[in-house]
Amino acid sequence: MYDRFDIFRDEMGAEIVDNFLAKFGLGPDYKPAPITTQVCLSCLEDGAYLREFGTECDGGQNIMALYCPNCKFTEER
Repeated sequence: MYDRFDIFRDEMGAEIVDNFLAKFGLGPDYKPAPITTQVCLSCLEDGAYLREFGTECDGGQNIMALYCPNCKFTEER
């Protein structure tokens, strides 16, 4: 595997560098956390999850919303 961190793997050791990168969501050791689901308030099925809604690039406040992929229900939180 070649990325720009191979230089540091040679100097510091691959285990240390890969562990460091995994903490930032990078590298071969990164394992994303499973999405936690909730019961949808509309269709009452388990599968709704929180996602970012209404993102703004100017540093405004981002809003989290409960989203159900089954019935497309969205509720701001």
